[in-house]
Amino acid sequence: LAWATYLIRQADVLISHNAEFDQPRLDLLGLMSYKPHLCTRRDLFIPGTKGGKLSHMAMDLGIPVLTLHRAGADVRLLAQVLCTVSNLDDFLREGMGPKLLVKANVSFETKDLAKNEGFIFHHATKTWRKKITESEYLEWQKPFGIVVIEEKK
Repeated sequence: LAWATYLIRQADVLISHNAEFDQPRLDLLGLMSYKPHLCTRRDLFIPGTKGGKLSHMAMDLGIPVLTLHRAGADVRLLAQVLCTVSNLDDFLREGMGPKLLVKANVSFETKDLAKNEGFIFHHATKTWRKKITESEYLEWQKPFGIVVIEEKK
């Protein structure tokens, strides 16, 4: 635990998959409140993947998955996924920038279009949502429309 705490304190930004799960655990250690955090499930869409589960993203990229839901194995798997991103520094810098929360204009029959683009189903509003950059919004060329719900800083 001391080694993990040391590494987290040295990091400029924390990257995890499904930060909603990780954040409460890191908060208990007092390590989240002052660190920028990126989530590969909600903040970053890894090129060459359909988003969703870390194991699915890895398999989309041809990375073998040997163990699931063990902290060390998940960290290694996420590192392997991130190593597939060209210009990783630029990719992460853009990920740290302001985002727009958008919802997909899809029906139940066409929901897989949104799911395959990394949108996540929001049960309370029964909509498919995703955070994207302003440039992604301006360049949107997918087979379904999107609507801005709110701007995130």
